[in-house]
Parts: sequence; structure tokens; C-alpha cells
Amino acid sequence: MNSDRMTIATVFFGGEAILEKTLPTWLEAFEGSGTLFSFVDNTTSNGVGDLLTSLGFFKDGATGYVKSLHNLGFADGANQAIENATTDRVFLLNPDTFLDRETAVQILLEQTAPDHPFIAFGLRTKGKVSAGISINKVGFFVDATKKNSLVIGPSGGAMMLSRRKFLELGGFSSQLFAWGEDAEFALKLFARGIRTKISPIVIEHFGGHSVDSLEGAKFKARLLNRNRLLVTRATISPTARVFILPLILAGVLANMVSTNKKRKTAAFAFRGVLEGLRDPVQFSWKKELRLGLRELRALTRRGRHGL
Repeated sequence: MNSDRMTIATVFFGGEAILEKTLPTWLEAFEGSGTLFSFVDNTTSNGVGDLLTSLGFFKDGATGYVKSLHNLGFADGANQAIENATTDRVFLLNPDTFLDRETAVQILLEQTAPDHPFIAFGLRTKGKVSAGISINKVGFFVDATKKNSLVIGPSGGAMMLSRRKFLELGGFSSQLFAWGEDAEFALKLFARGIRTKISPIVIEHFGGHSVDSLEGAKFKARLLNRNRLLVTRATISPTARVFILPLILAGVLANMVSTNKKRKTAAFAFRGVLEGLRDPVQFSWKKELRLGLRELRALTRRGRHGL
């Protein structure tokens, strides 16, 4: 295991038109740094693999690549990309991000912080900056966008991690598939007293390329609402659930009709709610780790944890 190098891990879901613009900036930014790459490709076509070849990712043996025969989802795709890394320091990053040399230098400096096994990085998407995962007043897991949000853990879109520690904690929960696996992992860190460092680095993020169609939006609406309820059921004590579940359900129902786009996906969001209430939870926490009302109040209060 290389101790002085870093691996960038990424999961692909198509979007070659965007990747043609973003991925060349990765190669230019990290050129000569010894940075490695670990990719998992969930795309059914060969377009992403062909693009990686044409850009030169495979010419020096620095890139590991796994082509999945079916869509593993982000959770298992990221788990595999991280497990396949040959360095302990791994930077899990969305592929639709733009990097430059200065940002790369700052990222490499962050990877030398051994006291912080998990670091949250900022993403600027359509002018809005988020960094890590937070819990709002209703109990939803959301991207932490306010400077005084309590960041409970890193977002899967831009997080640096210790591969060893990530795997020890079980990685992302497979059942969650996508949209919420990083929130459950963040809660897992918080419940164990593992605090996340918040990096001042902000990375430019295109955003939304994997769900830019109505079908993609419907799929996300279903999984996001299902996962919010599955995570609540897995991580919160039965007593606290009595108070928090009605709030979450009310928030989900209000959210369904808040915009025209969400009204178009409301039936799929409602299907997700039913699945979230009905489906057996495959990643239930031990009783002693589940969050009670006191911990929930701490999670929803304002103010960063200061790391």
C-alpha cells in the first residue's frame, strides 16, 4: 500500500459530453504528481471507456478501471473504486468537476493530514457552494450549504478518506444504491465520535448530468424519498422515531408539490415513501449507536463542529 500517494476514485454514469470537458482538466491539474486513479464505470455503453482511452488515462498504468455489466449504483460503485485503490489516501470525487493546477496542489496538501481520516470539500454547483452533509430542522439529510451548518460528515461528491478506515466502517450501504448512502455514512461517523474536517477548497461542479432527463428525475425522486425513510428507521431510536417520522413525512409530502418539476415526479416520490416505510432495512444499526432525541437536537442545531 502506497503511503505517500493519493488515488482519485470516481464512479461513472455516462455523460460523455460533460466528461469530455472535465476529465482533461484532471490530467492537466495532477500531471507529474504521481496521483493514481480508480474508476468504476456503470455505463451500459463503451463511451466512457473509449473516452478515457482517447484522453490517455491508461497509457502509464496509473489508472485502474472496472467496467460493470450492470448499474451497481453509486454506493457499491464507490465502495469498489475505493477498495481497488492501492493507496490509503483516497479522494472520492464526482466526475463532472473541473480542476486546475492550483486546486490540485491544495488537494495534495490536504492529503498529508493524517489526523483527519475524513475531509469534506466544497462543490460550487450553479453558483451555490455546499460542503459535506447536514441535517435540517425537518430531519432531512441535505447538502450543507450555510457557513454555520453543522457538518456531520463528508459528501460522496467530494470527500477525502482513509481507505483503511472507510473499509473498517463498512463503506456505503448497498441497499441505499444512490442519494443517501453518504448521509448514512456521515451519521455513522458522527455516532462514533469521528468528526470531519472541512476543507476551505471549493471545486467547480457541473452538476445534474446523471439525472438531466425526466426519467432520471423520477428515479431520483423515488430513491431519495425511500432512502430518507430507510436511513431514519436504521439510525434513530424507536422513541425518537415517533417524533421525527411524522415531520419527515410531512416534509416529503410538501416537497413533492413545491415546484412544477417535482409535481411531475410526485407519483415516484410517493412510491419511494411507501418503499421507505415498508422495505426491510438491511443496514440496521446496533441499539447503542442509534440516535436519540438529544442527539437529534444536536444534529439540527446551527454551528459547525469547528474542525
